[in-house]
Amino acid sequence: MRPPILLILPVLLMAVACGQDNSAPDSDLASQTSSAQGIITGFGSIFVNGVEWEVDLATIEMDEAAALESALEIGMVVTISGELSDDGTTGNATSVNYDDAAEGPVAAITEIGNDGRMLELDVFGQTILVERGLTVFDEDNPSFNFDTLAVDDVIEISGFMNDLGVLIATHIEDKGVLRLGSTEVEIKGIVTNFDSVDTFEIDAMTITFDASGTNTDLSDIPGGLSDGLYVEVEGVIETGSAITATEIEIETSGFDDDASDVELEGIVANFVDIGDFSVSNQPVDASSAALVPNSPEALVNGAKVEIHGSMLDGTLIADIVEFRGNHFRLAAEIEDGMDVDDLSGSLTLLGVSVSVNAGTRYDDRLLDLNTFGLADLAAGDFLEIRGYADGNGGMVATRLERMSEAEEVSVQGFIEAFDQGAGSVTILGLTLLTSGSTSWEDADDMALTAEDFYAAVALGDLVKVDGDKDAADKTVMGIADEVEFED
Repeated sequence: MRPPILLILPVLLMAVACGQDNSAPDSDLASQTSSAQGIITGFGSIFVNGVEWEVDLATIEMDEAAALESALEIGMVVTISGELSDDGTTGNATSVNYDDAAEGPVAAITEIGNDGRMLELDVFGQTILVERGLTVFDEDNPSFNFDTLAVDDVIEISGFMNDLGVLIATHIEDKGVLRLGSTEVEIKGIVTNFDSVDTFEIDAMTITFDASGTNTDLSDIPGGLSDGLYVEVEGVIETGSAITATEIEIETSGFDDDASDVELEGIVANFVDIGDFSVSNQPVDASSAALVPNSPEALVNGAKVEIHGSMLDGTLIADIVEFRGNHFRLAAEIEDGMDVDDLSGSLTLLGVSVSVNAGTRYDDRLLDLNTFGLADLAAGDFLEIRGYADGNGGMVATRLERMSEAEEVSVQGFIEAFDQGAGSVTILGLTLLTSGSTSWEDADDMALTAEDFYAAVALGDLVKVDGDKDAADKTVMGIADEVEFED
């Protein structure tokens, strides 16, 4: 059974109100050739970057092999080409391509923080971040999940590289257990220390290959290897640090150099200025782009974005840059059913206005509904919402989860004000109070005093505030139980 399906409620309801049938993309609509790269967030066709793509006539490839739609899973990062309707909400795909970011054995697992939500994996010396509830695990193997990940598991990872070279995993598939000398693996990265014969390095791995091309397919690198090339290597792992390559190919963004309509989701890296940065190894120029919301200071290394534009000589010339980060979080019970308005695609939680859009991902842990959205919410439901600021004091949800049981009320976001005398911090317009029993922590989960916190805190710092998990009323924060800095 597939994970809960993304519902594009505002779009669907608007279409119904206009008397249109939006059950599938309409090939008769005015359209334009488009390419898109992003996470699969739902099925019923497939949803990528908020667009519903009809794939019945599309060629689907996974790691360069023909595949069926049923092999695709939520969380996979794919590249789609096809015809996009003029309103930008539907499309008819001609091709869907999935290419994993890495496939290899887990060498080490480290828990990050003390709340059981984040793991750091070492795969080929590459740091992989896995987050409970955000990283999607292989749906064909229910016993393989966040809690059962183990050293020597061979995993296939899809996700986005951040500005620090850390891979943020959005999907992980179980590929068995490590067997040196026979386990097939894939690694991507920049060629270093090439000996000009048959050996080079990627991160912590040494790669050897057959320079004659007999036992290693080198057809995709007609100009030969050199340091600095970004390549994908397929091969067999011989030791914990050595791979014998069976194929080496140059890795590209997947967009044609002259593509006129491109959508790209990923994390900003190599930021020089607004006209010179990259997303998923794709050079981007956003010097003439509209920013949504209009917050130029937010366009920095590490920002998660969705970019719309066109290709020019290998650079994506952005028309629109939408911020898609998850820095803001709310967790609380819905106080009143009237706080949810599925027609407008909005709700209120803890007094904060939250809107959903075509890119919002829904997950129902209470009833495990496959078709879950705002219309299914009711007073007393405990929600955890992640998203980004909308520029008007509220937030746009990138993920909305209905939890199976109530947890502690929580608010995370950037500090807007603080008052040591009053023992308060303000986030998302909420003034959150502390007391002598409140615990304080730094970003490394080390204990602080209240005095330490207020001496260190500054406007714009990312801070998380948790309420009392045993509080009877989960619709309000009350006095904070814990306040901690976040990275």
